[in-house]
Amino acid sequence: MDFYISSTKDTMGGVPVFSASRYGNPMIELGPYRFTRSSVSKCGRRRRWVCASSSKQASGCRAAIFTLDDVIVRTTNEHQH
Repeated sequence: MDFYISSTKDTMGGVPVFSASRYGNPMIELGPYRFTRSSVSKCGRRRRWVCASSSKQASGCRAAIFTLDDVIVRTTNEHQH
């Protein structure tokens, strides 16, 4: 799986690194945070990635990354932890 980054430095203060989890699922590492794929559009081009800590927090983390054709197009830097 090839990924491209729209800029070398993201608005969250780091360079995104696309990798795989220990189970082989795709993930994005950005600074101290990890993001896992949450949803994929019907056409398969758009993806939403959520902070991996969101399921562990009672209130849920709102941070997310949005990609289009594997290019980061938007980020939301609202971590709740």
